[in-house]
Amino acid sequence: MGLEVTSLTTDFSYSKTAMHFKNTTLKTRKSHIKADIDFNYKISDLSSFNDKVQIKAIFDKSKIAVSDLKKYYNELSGKDVIDLSGNLNGKLNNFHLNKLSLKSKKGIKINGDLDFVNSVNYERGFIFKGDLKNVTATYKELKTILPNVLGRRLPTEFRKFGEFSAEGLVHITPEKIDAKVNLKSKIGGIVSDLQISNIDDIDYASYNGEVELIKLNIGVLLNNPLFGITSLKGDVKGTGFKLENINTSFIGKVSELNFKNYAYNAIDANG
Repeated sequence: MGLEVTSLTTDFSYSKTAMHFKNTTLKTRKSHIKADIDFNYKISDLSSFNDKVQIKAIFDKSKIAVSDLKKYYNELSGKDVIDLSGNLNGKLNNFHLNKLSLKSKKGIKINGDLDFVNSVNYERGFIFKGDLKNVTATYKELKTILPNVLGRRLPTEFRKFGEFSAEGLVHITPEKIDAKVNLKSKIGGIVSDLQISNIDDIDYASYNGEVELIKLNIGVLLNNPLFGITSLKGDVKGTGFKLENINTSFIGKVSELNFKNYAYNAIDANG
């Protein structure tokens, strides 16, 4: 099914090696896109458009409905509307988004530089790399808009954070996730530098690295009101992100642990 365009204006030029859409304004019933878009190619490249045609696009204060994008990128889901600006460079199956500024009506915010490999042909093995300046969202919102790319890669316990904001470096491949992230939420903060593997079933994944909890209410995560605010820093190695399957070792210092309304301080932990 094609996109139903209600209005299109552009300064268009064409040659055997390029198409240029300057000062482009494209409207559908739900979207309003403002951009300069260049396609560079050899004639033989057009039969493998997703992999060979080079695209350079500058989006300026555009509004795009997820339902419109879904016609070209089936991974997307939901009925959200996205305001965005940024620069795209690369091929549809291997592109870079620079200076991305994205905000959706449902509250998702993303600012940063992002790389996507095999985003159209997901079955080849999707790869994502992000230098995230700010991501603000909830687990439900991210899972809804990108059910496979993010929904399968975010532990379900993330829903307990409510709305969170995060910044850092994330690298996702079909085999593992490397995440160096600073996350803040209504129940506290987490700073992590983790390597996560066996991610096909993320709630049972293996992980190794460093983690710091900053005034985090672990009682919410553990579904146990006897526990409260906790601050700690150390090395972790183990498996599982759900309470019933966690098997983790921790070596480090617990600077604060509230249990039964009593605060324990300065604990050396190894176990």
